[in-house]
Amino acid sequence: MSKIYSLSIKNFRGIKEFNHVFGLENFIVLIGRGNSGKTTILQAINLVLSPTWNVGLSDLDFYDTDVTQPIEIEATITDFPKELLTDSKYGLYIRKIKDGQIIDDFLEEDDSSLVDALSIRFRVDSSLEPKWHVFCGRDESEPKEITANDRAKFNVFMVADYADNQFSFGRYSPLSALMKLSSAEGESVAQRLLEIVRKIHELTAENGSFNEVEGILETLKTDSSQLGLSLEQLKTAIEFKDNSISGNSIALHNGNIPYRRSGKGSKRLLSIAIQKQLTRTGGIVLIDELEQGLEPDRITNITRYLKSGLSGQIFVTTHSSYTLVEASYNNLFLMRERASNLISFTEDFQAVLRTQPEAFFAKKIICCEGKTEQGFVRGIDDYLKTTGRGSLSGFGVFPIDSKGGDKFIKEAKTFKNLGYDVYVVVDNDVEAIRDKLLSLDELSIPYTKYEIGGCLESQIIKDVPWNCIKKLVNCNLERFVDDVKRKLDVSDLDSSQESEFRDKFARLAKEKSLYKDIPGGEFLAEQVLPELTALGNDVVLKKNINTLLDWIKN
Repeated sequence: MSKIYSLSIKNFRGIKEFNHVFGLENFIVLIGRGNSGKTTILQAINLVLSPTWNVGLSDLDFYDTDVTQPIEIEATITDFPKELLTDSKYGLYIRKIKDGQIIDDFLEEDDSSLVDALSIRFRVDSSLEPKWHVFCGRDESEPKEITANDRAKFNVFMVADYADNQFSFGRYSPLSALMKLSSAEGESVAQRLLEIVRKIHELTAENGSFNEVEGILETLKTDSSQLGLSLEQLKTAIEFKDNSISGNSIALHNGNIPYRRSGKGSKRLLSIAIQKQLTRTGGIVLIDELEQGLEPDRITNITRYLKSGLSGQIFVTTHSSYTLVEASYNNLFLMRERASNLISFTEDFQAVLRTQPEAFFAKKIICCEGKTEQGFVRGIDDYLKTTGRGSLSGFGVFPIDSKGGDKFIKEAKTFKNLGYDVYVVVDNDVEAIRDKLLSLDELSIPYTKYEIGGCLESQIIKDVPWNCIKKLVNCNLERFVDDVKRKLDVSDLDSSQESEFRDKFARLAKEKSLYKDIPGGEFLAEQVLPELTALGNDVVLKKNINTLLDWIKN
């Protein structure tokens, strides 16, 4: 129960206007660069379905701090508690979803496969007084205010580092929601907690755990073990805070230590385990920066765990490639800065998501034909840093190794079709691939243009100054074994033999694969880039490198 079908945001923090339909997807992973708006989307969901009135907004929460334009957040919900559909509640505001469209004009005898939906609107203007209403598109229906108690029935919870109250049985905590869901008699959480608190004075330190929640604890122990978290001593006990006793005083302990004092990673794991329980019977869980405080193996494990057995819905944001590898293409949604909607993925992207996950967090992507090209681009990154010109990361650029052949063409088109800026670093020594490069022109994807039959190494050897050739030959790289160095002796060469020597060097570089790995490409960049100023502007190597540098910085 309780799933967000669609979401609309206006004038909230960094989002001017945003609309997206999530459909019936249960596990939603939001990816994108920092400050693109991923966390804002989670916070918007948390606001529109908040079970409290005190949401603590200020002028800074308005887009561009313009309080003359009200914040409006609308969420259309499916699978909500049926008790909200009575006429005295919000039954007169029911909407239907048909063929991916929200409709308001329908007949009771319409197709029973239509999905019931309720739309909730959160609005706050310059008065900073928040208002929540249920609305529909029928002309005769004025929006109806929805109470905090009714919003609490959607069971929306956010995993955050500051939310230590998730480990206590406060009024709107996820543990209280679990207690209610596990109660066969349907007792109210407030009454149950009141009875427990009244028993406090009858309990001693030896039997301080509460039998009423033992079933919940056993489930949490099992779920936590699946996340690699051992909680054999998990129990409930009274934690005295400020000499007061309330539902918040009944808290989870690991042995005699309140769980809220555990490390960040452990707290996030247990918080996720608690809220995953909610999604088995209904509820919406929001997890910002899933990977915080977690090791790579735990990130992989928790992503697989969150995907499984969902009846409710989970939203997560992440910058972790481990999450992308484990998630399916339909779980992923890309957010760009100031975008008005999310970019969805199709099955065509699944292979690239598994093989090049890091690239999806960049703004711009360099598809490198192989390891030499990737190493050379990494060398460009080092050059930019050492000369104070920035870095690839600073420009939002990520180089990937397309692993030879013509795979780079498909990958370049894949990223281009998702809206990424793409550049291809490729050799020009294979005729079959040369013909396929024309398809990149059709998509306006720029690529290196070496002389026909040339590659990165041969173009470097042909174009760089003679003193750079000597550095390349006399290096101490292990790949330059003695027989190669004997064939490339430059000690007695005069200027008349230079052209012949360069041709010989280029042939040996190809035959012996002297630079066919990332360190080899990095070495070439280290030697070559400082020599660019000595080359004429019409030199092929310089034109290609300058074109790439301009693309990176623009």
